[in-house]
Amino acid sequence: MEMIEAQFAGLPGPPGYPVRLVLLGLVCASYERTSGNLDDAFEIMTFGTSERLRAHLAIPTCDIEDQAAVNALYNRFHRAWTRMNRLLDAAPHQRRSRLPRTAGRKVAAQWNGEHGQPALRVWKNSPIGWSPPRPASHSRKV
Repeated sequence: MEMIEAQFAGLPGPPGYPVRLVLLGLVCASYERTSGNLDDAFEIMTFGTSERLRAHLAIPTCDIEDQAAVNALYNRFHRAWTRMNRLLDAAPHQRRSRLPRTAGRKVAAQWNGEHGQPALRVWKNSPIGWSPPRPASHSRKV
């Protein structure tokens, strides 16, 4: 998390929303509302936490009556999520349009690695790095 936060520390403008809090908000939203929605995560982190918890975790907050401030904080929350995804993306490309089949195969090959391993476990090109998966013989038996 420190490496991700360090990537965004020198950006101009107001400080961005901490990525760790966006992830914590998603965990809380999945527990409280059984939702993985960023909107729910934002509402829980901004308006569903106590004053004490907000102070302890340094959660950015605003006056709920000031719609402009709420919108600005909401946009900062979403930008933090987007920046984290861009940083960790194994195959960056334009996702707002359908790719031609050949381009889609190239993206799939980047995500699936050289020998079909899941890219989330390999991430060779990621600036953060990732440890390789354990061999099947070392996995936990349930």
